[in-house]
Amino acid sequence: MATEDMTHGGAHCGAKMRRASRRLLLPEELVEIERTVDKLAMNYLRKKTDSHARPFDNPLRDVIVADRDEAEKAASILRETWNIGFGAIKSIYKLMENKGIGVVETKLPEDVLGISTWAGGRLPLVIMTSLSKVVTTERKRFTAAHELAMLLLTIPDYVDRERVCNQFAGCFLMPRQTLISELGEKRDRIGIEEMSRLRSTYGVSVSALVHQAYDLHIITKEHYNWWYDEIISKNLKETGWGKFPYI
Repeated sequence: MATEDMTHGGAHCGAKMRRASRRLLLPEELVEIERTVDKLAMNYLRKKTDSHARPFDNPLRDVIVADRDEAEKAASILRETWNIGFGAIKSIYKLMENKGIGVVETKLPEDVLGISTWAGGRLPLVIMTSLSKVVTTERKRFTAAHELAMLLLTIPDYVDRERVCNQFAGCFLMPRQTLISELGEKRDRIGIEEMSRLRSTYGVSVSALVHQAYDLHIITKEHYNWWYDEIISKNLKETGWGKFPYI
């Protein structure tokens, strides 16, 4: 995964693009993406201007995030501020929209998962790929949470922005206390049936769940490696491992 800065357009600024690969985009692809983002930002800005929407108030504006612990803290603060508890988020798209963050799906190059930007420099907007055959529901949910982090977090220049936003996304979708309540504080082994159940219940991919379990020291490095080498690498789309009904 990689995050790239985009040039400022007429109706947007500060755009970040999340990619599934490090392939260099062709010049014509970049031009088309810029044109798409500018058009969608302009449409969103016009819609919000007509509805007399209030300026967006970032609940994490004073929170600086430089490592995983701070990313987890920011995710917890946001859940508490938005009063959504620590259970499964039914629809992250609807949640973001209800909190004043625009979400729109459109056709993007196959390896572009999502883009975050500020319409008119003041209204947050997330643009997601509409390619459902390529990107699973769980991956879209994670990308949306990742782009949410791109919009809300203040991240120092020396920090790996991609990593911190991934950590925030994992913690926001599957909080520490929730995962520990499901798995316990320490586990020697976790089976695919259990992970599939959690995937179906919380809308988080098995890959992200394994990452979170390792980060919280629930599983060892050896078991983490086993999951990736023996299980996840052989089923990257997680086919047959349960499915969450909402994005």
